[in-house]
Amino acid sequence: MSDVYEMLKRAYGFDGRMNEKVLDEIKAQGIGAKEESENALVDGNWQVRAAALRVLGILEMEADNAKIKPLLNDSHPEVRKNAIFALRKLKDATAIPLLLKSLKDPNGAIWVEAGFAVTELSSETTIPFFTMALNDYDWSVRAVALSSLSKLSSPNVLSIMKQHVQREGNELCKAIIERTIRAR
Repeated sequence: MSDVYEMLKRAYGFDGRMNEKVLDEIKAQGIGAKEESENALVDGNWQVRAAALRVLGILEMEADNAKIKPLLNDSHPEVRKNAIFALRKLKDATAIPLLLKSLKDPNGAIWVEAGFAVTELSSETTIPFFTMALNDYDWSVRAVALSSLSKLSSPNVLSIMKQHVQREGNELCKAIIERTIRAR
């Protein structure tokens, strides 16, 4: 076992909280920490997987996101939350469809982290993802999609908002649309 792996095992305390001091020690390992963390994503211990994801996000080095994305469906909520964190910090806009699904997670910490990630990753190339999300039955998914769209300067956004306002049934979503239309 490597030093980094041993530190990943210690990164979560008995209280279930991240030990920032241990994370700093891992971060100091640089590229070695990245490689060991990627290898640890398949570990049987949820704490090791969660710590590895947190390290990958903190390092913000290019990582194998194909190994991270499946962990959005992990059985442990801390692993799911840290997978979202890593994808957000690694600026993986291709993960937006998966992150939109995470908005439906029953754990509030998961959907809050997913909401931050989706909004932060929004760009002109993500407009199609958000447009599809406007058809979701869940108003909270539509609200995050609308908020993300409202932050974009594309002229397409105004057209999308105007088309959607007529069929939106949720008052919060309507308010986001109306605020966006007024601001432009």
